[in-house]
Amino acid sequence: MSRLFLPAALIALVSQLAVVWSVVAGRAPASSTRAAARWAEVAWVVIPTLFLLATLYLTWNRMAEPVAVAPAAGVPA
Repeated sequence: MSRLFLPAALIALVSQLAVVWSVVAGRAPASSTRAAARWAEVAWVVIPTLFLLATLYLTWNRMAEPVAVAPAAGVPA
C-alpha cells in the first residue's frame, strides 16, 4: 500500500509547494499588489497546504498501524 501512497503524496506535495511558491513570489495570475489582498491570497494557499500535510500525516500513521485479521463469525474458512 505504501508503494502507491508515497509517490502520490510526493506528487501532491510538490505540486502544492509550486502553487505556494508562485503565490508567495507574486507570479500567480491576477496577483494583487495591495498588502491586505496579498495576505488573503497567501492564506487561501497556505491553509489548504496545512490541511494537505495533516491529511497525509494522519493517513501515513493509520497505514502504519498493524491490522488484526480474525475470522468473521459465521463465515466458513
